[in-house]
Amino acid sequence: MDGFDALSLPKYLATHIRREIAFRTDIVVTASGSEHRNAGWAQGRRRFILDTGPVSLKAAREVEIFFEARRGRHRGFLLRDWLRPHSGTGLAPNASDITLSIADMTRRNYLIRPAGRSNIMPRKDGFLLAVDGRRLSQDGFTLDEHNAQVRMAKAVPRDAVVTAGFYFDVPVRFDVDRLELERVAKDMVRLAPVPIIEINLPR
Repeated sequence: MDGFDALSLPKYLATHIRREIAFRTDIVVTASGSEHRNAGWAQGRRRFILDTGPVSLKAAREVEIFFEARRGRHRGFLLRDWLRPHSGTGLAPNASDITLSIADMTRRNYLIRPAGRSNIMPRKDGFLLAVDGRRLSQDGFTLDEHNAQVRMAKAVPRDAVVTAGFYFDVPVRFDVDRLELERVAKDMVRLAPVPIIEINLPR
């Protein structure tokens, strides 16, 4: 895909991530003092800060290599959101976490869109799917991770409910074109905080 690499930030680095969620609201104050508020975004946009503090020389090299391969802000990548790593609210996903919506009239293609997270990329490992509460085996469907869709092996009855549970990654990019590293000891390097921002993938 142009401008995006389906690669994840090294797992141990993702444990040093701060996060925030932001909305954009335009507020117009009238002469009488009343307010008119307009939401600029349909859903919140998450921003992350990679803030490791001092790291080993080996870790610093890995960060630099990953950053350089993305060319700063130029190419996106994947990040596991530690606060919401899966579709459910418990410790692990459940096949009944979310209800999928029909993508076309064949009743074989279904969209994966958790509330407020239209840009996630579901992971194949541990993906759970059910029809009317009955779990399907892995050969009963095909998962398209990039487009966040499921294609059923056979059409689903018209009144059936399709649900799913899964882990997912968030498409992101670095929000700077410069990486700052400072050697603070023989084998230690201080990495300046690196902002990372959520992006929408074309689908």
